[in-house]
Amino acid sequence: MNILKSRTGTTHNSISLRVMLGCCLLFFSFHSKAQSGSDSSVVVAKSHVQNGVYGPALSLLNSFLVKQPKNVDALFWKGVALYKQKNYVASEDVFREIFKIHPGYAPAYAEMGNALLEQKKYKVAADFFSTALSLGDTSSLILNCRGLCYYYTDRLELAIKDFERVIKLDPANAFAYNNRGSCRYNNQDIAAASAVDLRLAEKDFNQAIALKPDFQLALRNRGVIRYYMDSLRTSFDDLFTAMLLNEKDEKAHFFLGRVLHKQGKYEQALKYFDKAIALVNYKAEMYVDRGNCKIELLDYKGARADFNQAILMSNDNGLAYFYLARAYAAEDKKTECMEALKSARKAGLFKDGKYYVFIYKDKYFGRYYKDKVFSDMIYEFKFGKK
Repeated sequence: MNILKSRTGTTHNSISLRVMLGCCLLFFSFHSKAQSGSDSSVVVAKSHVQNGVYGPALSLLNSFLVKQPKNVDALFWKGVALYKQKNYVASEDVFREIFKIHPGYAPAYAEMGNALLEQKKYKVAADFFSTALSLGDTSSLILNCRGLCYYYTDRLELAIKDFERVIKLDPANAFAYNNRGSCRYNNQDIAAASAVDLRLAEKDFNQAIALKPDFQLALRNRGVIRYYMDSLRTSFDDLFTAMLLNEKDEKAHFFLGRVLHKQGKYEQALKYFDKAIALVNYKAEMYVDRGNCKIELLDYKGARADFNQAILMSNDNGLAYFYLARAYAAEDKKTECMEALKSARKAGLFKDGKYYVFIYKDKYFGRYYKDKVFSDMIYEFKFGKK
């Protein structure tokens, strides 16, 4: 199951915009192109905004704009101050006023993009960043911002191109390497990713960590990649370090659980799955993986509870039904097992033929290999009624 492919709330989801952008106040890279030569009160207000003192800045700017209502420099800093106070509607009104007065004023387009990016309005934000770039502001931060907009709207090839341009402009930008690596491992069904693609993503994370050794997100991402490469020891090391750097990173806990489960260390794995779900209790895949761990610990009732929870939480619940069937098979409850498999089929799971192979190789499903009723049902799944 590809948990990284889901980027709703995820697998981009749990990624902090602040972390991926690699900055706290994005406008610092854009304001340098704002008009100069303004009244001293605008200069003071600008300094206030840069230092996060927004109330006094707005008072100065509003007083100044009474006298010079079309001063673009003053309007620009007012717009920035407003959106930093999360007064997005008023901020956007100010930026649109600038566009009327000075349609070629690139910093305003960039900051409008930032305000929209902060609100997770990624598609329209990308358009404003593109306009800023077309007007000649080719800073690496604008490219990084637009790349993130593409990333969060699944336009991953475009995102990769932007991050590559950032790297070309700023080879020491650890965040751009991390972001490009994130695109690479989200740009496909990672469960079936080629070794080449995984190695390319790992290389990006290696570079990000070399530039910034305490880069928590890159460490976690590299740990995930190494899990899929079956480099379980190094995967554990990366994920454990990432978890220590940010104990609220549910993915670090979740993949630690996955690594330990793969190593057969089920009791330890269960603790990490528990922690991941305690942090984020709305991701079906976490319940599915914890349920499978509980099966190995012979806690069939607990496993069924997790699978049923996953079924309730996701419309794409074929896999949860499949493992629910496996839990019933482990208890030798054939009727319930068959009903769960029928539900998995109805959900479309058996369009992937690998699950037929899994049924006959699995130690629990395999107990029904010679059972005629069970075998007839599987035959019907594959070929229709005899």
